[in-house]
Amino acid sequence: MKVRKKFLQEVLEFKKFLVIFISLIFVTNFPVVSAEIKTIEAEGRYMADLEMNEPLSAITEHAREDARRRAAEQAAVFVESLVEVENNQVTNDKF
Repeated sequence: MKVRKKFLQEVLEFKKFLVIFISLIFVTNFPVVSAEIKTIEAEGRYMADLEMNEPLSAITEHAREDARRRAAEQAAVFVESLVEVENNQVTNDKF
């Protein structure tokens, strides 16, 4: 009877050890992720050619693209943008 009781105690200790060991494996394999909200300001520039007679909307869009690129460089992230133009008019501007 004493042998059986000792054996059961060893099995319980082993189970506790196994649970702790597996828990440590999960904790150490999943990195802690943190995020912060950061406001980034960027200035966009575009040198318009006066002889090309570009519309103001196109000039503005070129400057916006430059500002987005500069902001993405500061944030070190990917920024996707979609601008749809019909008849020299911006119809959709998403980013």
